[in-house]
Amino acid sequence: MLTNHAYWNLDGFDNDETNLLLDHTMHAPFSKQRIGVDSILIPTGEVLENEEGSVNDFWSEPKQVGASFEDPDMEGNCGIGCVGYDNCYTIDREQQDIDSWRESGYVFSLASEWSGIRFDVYTDQDAVQVYSCNFQDGGVPLKKTQVNSGLKLESGKW
Repeated sequence: MLTNHAYWNLDGFDNDETNLLLDHTMHAPFSKQRIGVDSILIPTGEVLENEEGSVNDFWSEPKQVGASFEDPDMEGNCGIGCVGYDNCYTIDREQQDIDSWRESGYVFSLASEWSGIRFDVYTDQDAVQVYSCNFQDGGVPLKKTQVNSGLKLESGKW
């Protein structure tokens, strides 16, 4: 299976107010659950509920990526000392046949109000790994990376 490991910032670092993606809006209408991880991000296999209104609730309505970063429940959401997202969200939708995923709509959507760009993810896979660059520190020469500067949406199996 091929996978994609691209990092998205829909403002293209051109927004004078911020070069972070925390004000990007994300929606994941089929992702009411995620896979649990231990303190060093090794998947445990436990399926956890993304309760409505929780830090991992992107299914009930679109929400800014950084909306919950000040919430105490965000601490450790993606391992020890991690504030942000590095989570595998399951995709729970009915599929009548092998191609029905094409008609069910996007599984993840990322949008920037500032640029007006919207990016929708369609997939036949049953999970999407979301990573919000929690551990980037700008220390890689010739790379413009810093914490929360991009978002990775990687579809796959769980």
